Amino acid sequence: MESDACLEKFVIYETQARFYIVGRGKNKDQKRILKIDRSEPSELVLVEDPTVYSDRQCSALLQQLAEGNRSSGGLRLVTKAYGIAWCLSVVGVVR
Repeated sequence: MESDACLEKFVIYETQARFYIVGRGKNKDQKRILKIDRSEPSELVLVEDPTVYSDRQCSALLQQLAEGNRSSGGLRLVTKAYGIAWCLSVVGVVR
């Protein structure tokens, strides 16, 4: 997937410390991840993971996040959507 490829479908997960937005384009087996830090409410800290993940790699990463955050509530599915602006407003990132 090219770095400027258009992503269509998004799944948002959350931990106590971060939101993770998993996006995919027309090729369903290529996914990108955007991390949004929740620790500083007055600051928006976004980190775009440069890696393009396969379905298997993405699932493994999400499993690791769930395991690593188990003591603080784990990894929770927030929503699935096709419009990123809508997704961000639903989870309270954009107000």
